[in-house]
Amino acid sequence: PSLRMQTTIDAAGNDPARLLAHVIAIQHDQLVALSVPPLAAAYASALDILTQAQAAHVFGLGPSGAMADYFALQLGRVGLPSCGVTQSGIGLADQLLAMRAGDALVLIAYAPLYREVRVVLERAEALGSPVILISDSLGPILEGRVSVTLDVPRGRSEHLALHSATLVMIEALVLGLSARNRDRALD
Repeated sequence: PSLRMQTTIDAAGNDPARLLAHVIAIQHDQLVALSVPPLAAAYASALDILTQAQAAHVFGLGPSGAMADYFALQLGRVGLPSCGVTQSGIGLADQLLAMRAGDALVLIAYAPLYREVRVVLERAEALGSPVILISDSLGPILEGRVSVTLDVPRGRSEHLALHSATLVMIEALVLGLSARNRDRALD
């Protein structure tokens, strides 16, 4: 992390205007990457899964855990019972007890493939739950184990991870789910 931070600072410089322009340029590149047709098709598949789910469990650790909690909150507000799965160790085991057949799992996870991701996937597989992966790196590794991958970038290679594209995808999923079940969302 310190090397990525140093690389990002070195690329951006010390001038506030240049720093702001640098961050905006990275965010712009991420948003453009969300506009490709294959991602639109995967987005539609993810909406199908969320529309049919009885509940959603959203996994993430660290900064992705904050995004997972936010996504779960927003899904709950539009009528899909949801919870963040953001613990490790015994806390993760406790959170996984709430998963049921008919629920969907959303994984917000980036490389490496750490132990908690494996454990959460095993629980979803045992229940036959569909899995939506939000990642820019784990799609090929988890192919066949997830129902759909949303290839969402986190910034430039070897730079500090930035999460605006993940936030945009989360909000697009919430709005898309709301449009599919307008009455429930408005309630």
